[in-house]
Parts: sequence; structure tokens; C-alpha cells
Amino acid sequence: MWGLVCDRQWVSQTITTIQMSGMLVGGIFWGHVSDGIGRKPTFFLNVLVLGVANLISYFSVNWQMFASMRFIIGLGSTGFMAAPLMFEYIRNRWRVFLLLIPSFSLWASVMAAFCFWSRDWKLLNISIAVAAGVAMFGWFYFVESFRWLVSNGKIHLAQEAIRKVSRVNRRPEPNLTKLTVVIEREQKEAEMTKSLRVYSVLDLFRTRQIRKTTLLFALIWLFSSYSYYGIAFGVQELAGEFFLNLFLVNIIDIPGNYVAVLFNTWEGRKLTCTGLYALGGVFGLLVGIFKFINLSISGTALNALALSAKLCVSAAWDVNELWSQESFPTVVRFIGGGFISSVSRVGSMVAPQIITLSRDIKGLLYLVCGIVCLLSTGLCVLLDETKNRDLPDQIQRHDTRSNKRGK
Repeated sequence: MWGLVCDRQWVSQTITTIQMSGMLVGGIFWGHVSDGIGRKPTFFLNVLVLGVANLISYFSVNWQMFASMRFIIGLGSTGFMAAPLMFEYIRNRWRVFLLLIPSFSLWASVMAAFCFWSRDWKLLNISIAVAAGVAMFGWFYFVESFRWLVSNGKIHLAQEAIRKVSRVNRRPEPNLTKLTVVIEREQKEAEMTKSLRVYSVLDLFRTRQIRKTTLLFALIWLFSSYSYYGIAFGVQELAGEFFLNLFLVNIIDIPGNYVAVLFNTWEGRKLTCTGLYALGGVFGLLVGIFKFINLSISGTALNALALSAKLCVSAAWDVNELWSQESFPTVVRFIGGGFISSVSRVGSMVAPQIITLSRDIKGLLYLVCGIVCLLSTGLCVLLDETKNRDLPDQIQRHDTRSNKRGK
């Protein structure tokens, strides 16, 4: 019997690691695709991949086939981060309010409730495949990123995109004469800097400033991924009913989104992330210490501390997604986002292994979570604030703007 339990745990951890490996590969892959063919095709190609892979998963005849599909699902999951169509259309003062749309946490909570009701993984795969099929109809509604079109010299299509957005929002069409002047200026800058060439991940390390931005965000995302998924995967360590805890671990992200928006509105990205990571680190350390010394404390109190740590990490990571997208220039924005997303998957691949070790060393999962959150706090201090600042388009402009702030 014990051998069977160990086998199941090993298979579960292996499948989780395989899926995260797919997300690691997908981060770099989809970042290049998004900056190459556009945000809209990349987004819906990911929807298609998720739908097909989940449908095939339904017919899995062994765990190896299922694990292969989980790799494809992981590969398709990262493209959504690499192609947020809304981001490049929203004015800087309103971008933070995107966090009020709790898409991931809401549907993860729905999936937890669905699992509690069905107890059948095949039904879960079918439901996701159906949802992906419905989502594909969004192709006829969304438009391509205006900034991407301009950066790639597609002026006519950029103007058509602006007109469609105006019609959908029932707003008067903007003065495209003025818009054309702006576009022509951007095009001249692009030609002068030869920015119409194909960019790659190597450009994230070309200059000192963008290299600093890339490395700091990569480390912060790695630590965030470990903490976020470590607490989520380690839900079995919490006291009480498993599926209820799984629901709570996901639904707690929603108030985290509102906390993030509230503090962003007041203080900006830098102070918000610094404070939230510090709090998450304290909560994580407290849980880890209580478990390690086997202190007599109620399961409810430990659960509350663990959920508080998850709320802080989730809110900070949400802000970090916005912060990182605002920090990279348009020409490498989604290559940069894809790269740091790939690095972050190392943390989510390590998390299941720490969960196993945590069974022998009580509290290890949360002790590491607290330590890396505090490390993230220090790294956030080294980054530049982006609140209420225009998005940089060229790498040279990004470096010039950062150098001016440093003087």
C-alpha cells in the first residue's frame, strides 16, 4: 500500500514538473512569436493549443500520454502572458485597474469547486476544451495591438484598429491626422535606430539598463513563482478539508487583487511590491517556524497565516506583471515578459520537490517561502518606478529615460 501511495505521489510530482517545463519553454517561445506575428494571433493560438491538448487528455490511456499533454498545456498557458491585448491600449493611469479583473483566481476557484463536485479529472479536461472552443469566437471581436502595428510599420492597419475600437466603445473617431503625425514621428525614430529589425532574447542584455531590468525581474519572478505555487501545491499541509482549502487558496487571490490596486493608486508599483513581499515573507516565516518547532497552535490560525502569505505574494506578483510590462520597451516587451516567465518556472518546478522534503523537515516549504519573499523585497528597491509614465518604445529611449532618473 505504501509503495502505491509513493508511486502516486511520484507520478503527481513528475506530471507537475513536466507541465511547468512546458511553461518554461513556452515563455521564451511565445515571447518571440508575439513580437513577430502580433499579439492577437499569439493569444488565440494559445487558446487553440489549450483546447486541443485538453481534448486529447480526455482520451489518455496511461499517465505518460497524460503527462505529454500536460507539457503541451503548459506550453500553451504562457502565451496569454506574452500577448495581453488590453495592456497596450489602456492609458497609463488606468493600467493598474486591469488587476481588478480576477480572471485566473476566479476560474481556478471555480475549477476547485468543480473538482469537489465531480471527482473526475476527465470531466475537467472536457470542460476546459469546451471553454477554449467558445473563447475562439473572440477572434472576430478583438483587434491587434496598435503599438505593435506601428512598431512594425503597419500604419494602415493601426489606423483601422483605432477606428474599430472607437466604434465598439461608441466614441467619436479620433483625429487621425494628428495620429498620423505621431505615427510618422515614431516611424522616423524607428528607421533611425533600425528598430524594424527582428529582436531576440539577446537584446534583453545589450545595454546596462535593460540588462539590469531583465535580471532583477527574472529573479523576483522566480522567487514569486516558488512562493505562489509552493503554497498552492502544498495545500495538503493545511488543516481541514482538502477541496475547501484548495478553493480558499485560489479565491484568496481576489482580495489580493484589490489590495494591489488600492496601494498602487496611492504609492505606485515600487512601494506596493516592496511592502507586500515583506509582509508575505513575515507570514511565511511565521508558519514555517511554528511548524518546525511544532508549536501548539490551532490549525485554523496556521491556515490563516498561510493564506495571508499567499494573498501578499499573489498581490505582489500581479503588480510585478504590470510593472515588468511597463519597464520593457515595446520592441522587446513580450520577449522580455516571456523570458522572465520562463525563468519563473524554475521556481514552480522546485516547489513540488520542497513539498516532499517538507514532510521530513517540518515547515521547510514555508521557511523557504519567507526567505525568498524577503529577498524579493530587496530586489524591488533596485528597480525604477513606472507609475504614470509613458511606455518606452525603443531600447535607446528606455535607457535615456532611466539615466535621467538616475541623475
